[in-house]
Amino acid sequence: MQYEILYYNALDNKNIEKKFQKTLEQLRNGDFKSAEVKKLKPTPYYRAKLDNTHRLLFQPVSIENKPCLLLLEVIKNHGYEKSRFLHGKTILDEVIAEYEWSQAESTALTGSIHQDRATKIHFLDKCILFDSIQDEVLQHNLPLIIIGSAGSGKTSVTLEKLKQIPGDLLYVSLSNFLVKNSRQLYYAANYENEAQQIDFLSFRELLETIKIPRGHEIDAQTFIAWANKQARPKYLYDTRKLFEEFRGVMTGSEPNQAYLSKADYLALGIKQSIYHSEERESVYALFEKYLNFLKSDDYFDSNILSYEYQPSIQARYEAIVVDEVQDFTNSQLDFVLRHLINRDQFILSGDANQIVHPNFFSWSKLKSYFYESDHYKTETIIRILANNYRNTPEVTELANRILKFKNARFGSIDKESHYLVHSTAKHHGIAQCVSSTVENLQNFDNKIVQSARSAIVVLTEQHKLEAKKYFRTPLIFTVQEAKGLEYENVILYQFISDESSYREICKGVGRDFIHQDHVYARVKDKTNKDLEIYKFYVNALYVAITRAIKNVYLLENDVKAPLLQLLDINEIKTVNLDIAASNKEEWQQEATRLAQQGKKEQADAIENLILRHKPVPWETLTQEKLDTCLEQLNQTPTKTSKQDNIRLLNYAILYHRNDILHRLIELNFKAARNLKHALKCMDEQFFSAYRFNNDKKLRQEIDHYGLNFRDPFNFTPLMCAVYIGNAKHVKTLLELGCSYELVDNHGRDCLTIALEQAYKDEQYVKKSFTEIYQLLSSDPLKLRYQDKLIVLSNHLGEYFLFRLLKALQSLMQYKKEMNHKKTILLDAGSLADIFKLYSAILPQYRIKQTYISGLLSRNEVDSNNQYNRKLFVRVRRGYYRLNDDMLEYRE
Repeated sequence: MQYEILYYNALDNKNIEKKFQKTLEQLRNGDFKSAEVKKLKPTPYYRAKLDNTHRLLFQPVSIENKPCLLLLEVIKNHGYEKSRFLHGKTILDEVIAEYEWSQAESTALTGSIHQDRATKIHFLDKCILFDSIQDEVLQHNLPLIIIGSAGSGKTSVTLEKLKQIPGDLLYVSLSNFLVKNSRQLYYAANYENEAQQIDFLSFRELLETIKIPRGHEIDAQTFIAWANKQARPKYLYDTRKLFEEFRGVMTGSEPNQAYLSKADYLALGIKQSIYHSEERESVYALFEKYLNFLKSDDYFDSNILSYEYQPSIQARYEAIVVDEVQDFTNSQLDFVLRHLINRDQFILSGDANQIVHPNFFSWSKLKSYFYESDHYKTETIIRILANNYRNTPEVTELANRILKFKNARFGSIDKESHYLVHSTAKHHGIAQCVSSTVENLQNFDNKIVQSARSAIVVLTEQHKLEAKKYFRTPLIFTVQEAKGLEYENVILYQFISDESSYREICKGVGRDFIHQDHVYARVKDKTNKDLEIYKFYVNALYVAITRAIKNVYLLENDVKAPLLQLLDINEIKTVNLDIAASNKEEWQQEATRLAQQGKKEQADAIENLILRHKPVPWETLTQEKLDTCLEQLNQTPTKTSKQDNIRLLNYAILYHRNDILHRLIELNFKAARNLKHALKCMDEQFFSAYRFNNDKKLRQEIDHYGLNFRDPFNFTPLMCAVYIGNAKHVKTLLELGCSYELVDNHGRDCLTIALEQAYKDEQYVKKSFTEIYQLLSSDPLKLRYQDKLIVLSNHLGEYFLFRLLKALQSLMQYKKEMNHKKTILLDAGSLADIFKLYSAILPQYRIKQTYISGLLSRNEVDSNNQYNRKLFVRVRRGYYRLNDDMLEYRE
C-alpha cells in the first residue's frame, strides 16, 4: 500500500537527511519491515528506525479517506523522555512486521493534501492542516490584520504565527476565557519555545499591571440601571444606544484624551456619532452626570483609565496579538499597542459582524486610527479567512443571507467586512422556521431539557424571562451572553416576530438580494443613521444563528414575518428532533465551562435544575471551627472527647501542625505518639477512594455532593487525589471540571500540596509527581505588589522558585525550630540541593546554583533589573526570604 506522507511543521531532521530520506521512502511504500517499525504502547504513535541511535516518530492519519502517515519527530539517541509527543510516558515497544492501515485507527484531518509541495501539519491540541490563505498568513511579516468569522481558524492560525516570533510577546483579549483557552492551546502537547516569553493577559489584567483600579468596571447592565433613573429626552430612551455613544465615541474614540470635551463632541462629523448634531447637547449633559456617577459610586471606565495610565506604560514587547479586536475601543487598543517596542509589530484578529457589545467599532475606523498614528497601508496587511470549519452548510448559508441583507439594506460598511463565508463541513444540518404553537413548544422543551448540547438564544433579558415559562432547560441565553459559545442545536425563541426593529429594517428591501452578487457599495446618504441604530439587531441575528454547529431553529409566533420572508427561511410543519440526552457528567462539564466564561446564571441553573447536589453529611473543620476546637483543647482539655482528639490529630498530620501534635502529646493522647499507625488509620478512613484506580466511589460522591465538596478537613476531592498522588484521578477530576485554584485552611492550593508531598516523600516523586505537576501548573500565578498585578508564567524559572518557597514556608512554619516565624531564609546553594528533588520537571540548567542565584538577585526588591518582579528580600549577602508584601491575587 502506498501512503501519503505528511510532515509536522517543526520536524527537524538536520544532520541525518540521507537516513531520513531512506526511511521516508520505506514508509511511503508501506515497507514497515525494512523500516523496523514498532508500536509504542500505550500511545497512538509508532516509531521507525533511522539508524542505531535515532528513531522517527509517526502517526497514522487520514485526509479525505486517503491513508497517510504523519511524521512528527526525530528522536535522537533513544531520548524518548525528551520527546514532545511522548513526554515521559512509559513506553512498551511492539514489533510490527506487517502493518495494515485502518480508517478506525487513524486520526481524520480536515483539509486537502498539497500536490505541489510537502503537506505540513501544525499542532495545537490536535493536528491542523491549514488552507492556502491560512498558510499565507504564516508566511506574512508583521503587522497583520486577520479577519474571519467564528469557526474560520483565526485563533489557531494566530497562535501558530506567534510561535515564529522570538522575544517578549503579549497575547491580549477582553475575554478571560479566550485568554485561558488560547494559553492552553498554545502550550498543548508540551510545546516549549526557549526563544520567546509570552504573557497571555486579559485587557483587564494588562491594565492591572500598571495599577489595580479601585472599585468595579462599569458594564452595560450597571450603566442601563443608572441611565434609566436619569431624566432625559425621549430620543435618549434607548440606553443601549446611549452606552455605545459613551463607550465607543465619548470615552473610547480618541486615545489622546480621557474623554471628548464638549466642544470636540459637538464638532464631530455626521459619521462620527450615533446622534444627530442637534441632539448632542443633551447627550453631553447626561455624560457629565455619568462622570460624576463613576466617581461617587466607586466605578471605573476602562477607556478613561487607558488614557490615565499612558505615562506609566513601558514599551517592552517585541510583538503583540490582539484577539477579538472588534470588542476593543480605539482607546483600549492604543493602550495595548503602546506596550510595543516597535509600533508595527502587531497581529489584530477579529470579525466586525459579531459585534453585539457597544463600542462603535468598524474596520474603517480602525484603519483611520492607523493612518493618523502610524500611516500604515492597511490593505496590504489584511488577510480574510473566508472558510468555515465549524458550522454546517445550512447554518452558513443562512448566515450569508443575513450578510447579504445587511449589505442590501445599509450598504457596505467597509471592505474588510464585505465577504461571504464558505462552509467546509461534510455533515449537514437544518436551518428552518417553526411556528411557536403550544404543541411545538412542548415538543422542543421535552427534547432539549435533557441535552447539554442544545441551547435557547433570545434577543433581550425580557425575552429570556418569557422563554423560561416554556422551556425547562438551564441553557437560555441572551445574544450577548451567547457570544463565544457554540452548541450542536440552537433555538432562537421569538427573536424576530416580537421585535419591531426587524419590521422597520425590512422596509424598502426586495428579495432580489439573495440571488444577486455580493457587490461592494457604500450608502449614498451620509446623514442616514439607520446602520448605527439597527446594527445591533442585524449583528445579533447573525451571532445567534452562528452559535449553531449543526441545526438552528427559529421558533416564531409569526412565521410570515417580513424578515423571515426576505431571508427565505421556510416554515417546517413537522419537526423530528433527533436530540440525544446528556448524562450527568456532560452536564457537569457544561456547568464548569459556563462558569469559566462568566455565565454564572446558567451554570447555577444547571446546578439547581439538573445536578441538584446535596450538602455533605459531615462537619467540615474550617479555620473558624478549628480555632474553637483548639481553644477548648488548650483551656478545658478534659472536656474534649477521644473522637475530637483523633480529628485534631488527623488535622495536624494533614496540615503539618506540630503545635497541635505536641499539645496532644502533652495531654498524653497515645495515638499522637504513634504517627505511623495514626497515618494508616486516617488513610483507610478518609482516602481509600483515592488510593485505587477504580474511581466508581469517587464519582458517586461527586454526583451526590458536587465537584468541589469539602471533606472533614476542608480538602476538595482534587486536593485529596493530589495528596495521595493518584495522577489518574487528578486527570479525571480536572477533566470533569474540578477547580485547582481553591485553597484549604492554610491557603494551599493543589499545586502547593503536591510540592509539599514531593519534598517530604521520595516515593511520591517517583510515582506520580511529574504528571501531577504538569496537570496543575498550566495557569500563571497572579500576584499583587503595591497595587500592581505581577503575572508569573509557568514557563518562567521564577514561577517554580516562588511556588516552591511558598510550599516550603507552609510546610515548615509550625516546626519547633521555626519558632512560629512566618518566613524561611534560603541561599542559592541550599535551593540547588532542594531543586534536585524536582529534577524530573526542571531542565538541567535550572538546577544549577548559578542559575538560581541569578533568579534570586534579579528579583530582589531593590534590584534595578528590568525584569525584576520584586519577589524576594535579601536579608544578608547570599540569603533571601520571600517578600512579605507580595500577595497572591485572587479577584
